[in-house]
Amino acid sequence: YQAEASQGTLQAFFEFQTQISRIAGLDIANASFYDGATAVAEAAILAVNTTRRHSVLVASTIHPEYLAVLQTCLSDLHVNIILLASTDGKVLPETVRENMCDDVAAVIVQSPNIWGQIEDWGGCFEVAHEDAKTLAIAVFNPIACGLLKTPGECGADLAAGEGKPLGNALNLGGPYLGLLAAKEKFVRKMPGRL
Repeated sequence: YQAEASQGTLQAFFEFQTQISRIAGLDIANASFYDGATAVAEAAILAVNTTRRHSVLVASTIHPEYLAVLQTCLSDLHVNIILLASTDGKVLPETVRENMCDDVAAVIVQSPNIWGQIEDWGGCFEVAHEDAKTLAIAVFNPIACGLLKTPGECGADLAAGEGKPLGNALNLGGPYLGLLAAKEKFVRKMPGRL
């Protein structure tokens, strides 16, 4: 045990988590997941466990690899994934409204989406929050948050994404890093190191 080595690790975690929470515009961030896809899946699982509901609305414009990981992780939990159709490459708030029901745990929307379009997080999440229990999950690019409104500013309860755009070099296939940030009320339910 070397106290100075442990202190350095704790300091690095603290600095990383502070910056990610600022970038996402939310209260707390964890110390990363394997990649962005697993972070999105963990956010959905947190929503399902918190709300005790069994449906998740997912924008059809989300990255297909994220969707595949989400389907795999939720398959044993018997959660229904309902894909939200896009119009001209984006999901409209009206589409979210049409698919809402009493069993929706979360609405997941990625922006910029797989087509490079900027989604209407604010509108989609406003519709999601018409049901007080439904959580809004933003899938975000940390670099895009420098120009666009942050997930927190758009009403997201949770924000998940890939930290690769921050500049880590690939070494033998890695490292990727999954980002997850949340409002403070979810701090005790968040997976990972805090």
